[in-house]
Amino acid sequence: MTDDPGRRRGLAEALQQALRRDPFYATLEAAIEPAISAREAMLAYYDYSISEAADLGRCVAADAPDAGVSLWSLPLDADAAARKSAAKSAFVRDRLCAGSAEVYERIVAYMSVATMEVTEPDDWYLSIIGILPDHQGRGLGGDLVRPVLEEADRAGRATYLETFTPRNISFYERLGYRAVGAFDEPVTGGTYTVLRRLPV
Repeated sequence: MTDDPGRRRGLAEALQQALRRDPFYATLEAAIEPAISAREAMLAYYDYSISEAADLGRCVAADAPDAGVSLWSLPLDADAAARKSAAKSAFVRDRLCAGSAEVYERIVAYMSVATMEVTEPDDWYLSIIGILPDHQGRGLGGDLVRPVLEEADRAGRATYLETFTPRNISFYERLGYRAVGAFDEPVTGGTYTVLRRLPV
């Protein structure tokens, strides 16, 4: 899938449509300089994130073409984690803009520290999930999450995620997640909830 630029583009489009009102992504997009196409810049960001998850974590795409995708980060050793973080930051600086890169770094720095208070270093992380609006409510969310949950269960690993959208919490609770913390993120002005699921 990650070798097919057309498929990645379609999945990036799904994420862009699904997440345009999410405080994290909306704040990131709003900081992109006017001379740059904010939409194209965000599509490039999602494309990068899809490739990153496929290479270093897990990427689960919906069976329906380009309807949605979930992107997961798995624990890395310290050197690999530092390289991953540096590469992502460089990408954001190069492809979005300096202002957006600053916003990204500030949000990620806050959320990383806050979330570490209620998670463990070897947890698997559901970093992004998005479904095209006209495909929502059809059970695709569970289809995008369960394969990795089953793998994490076999490995004896907990998983976690963050959401700025309160209505999403009940969906994750049905999958076995429990809220373990809520934090007011100062850059977005939004409150996000951390949900964690223990292996079964």
